[in-house]
Amino acid sequence: MRDRSLTSLEPHYFVVVNADPLGDQLLLLTVASSQVEKVKRRRSREPASTVVEIGEAEYADFTKDSVIDCNQVFTKSLADLCSQWGRKEIVAKLDLPASLLDKLRLGIRDSRLVSEADKRKICGGETTDTKP
Repeated sequence: MRDRSLTSLEPHYFVVVNADPLGDQLLLLTVASSQVEKVKRRRSREPASTVVEIGEAEYADFTKDSVIDCNQVFTKSLADLCSQWGRKEIVAKLDLPASLLDKLRLGIRDSRLVSEADKRKICGGETTDTKP
């Protein structure tokens, strides 16, 4: 889908990362980029686990090696996503394999830039926050 917050007008691959996406009204998404080296340079000071590389051979819908920056999480309401779907602004793709989705969730958990509230939605309540 296209997103106004991205600089490119081209559609992007977004991945819903909520632990319970159908039970949450606010969905959290990450976005894939084919500009692997640019993303890695931009996040070079962040934990390595927060930049997840996905080879073209690892996911059938990718036509290029890609990367997902787990330090950047987009929010979209379930209602908005459903509206976009109804207007055919979203094209469904194959589900990301569970092993890759787990890597994304771990990357988000390890991020110093994602809020603890978002991490709880993504990681099913498990975060790095030790406060009660």
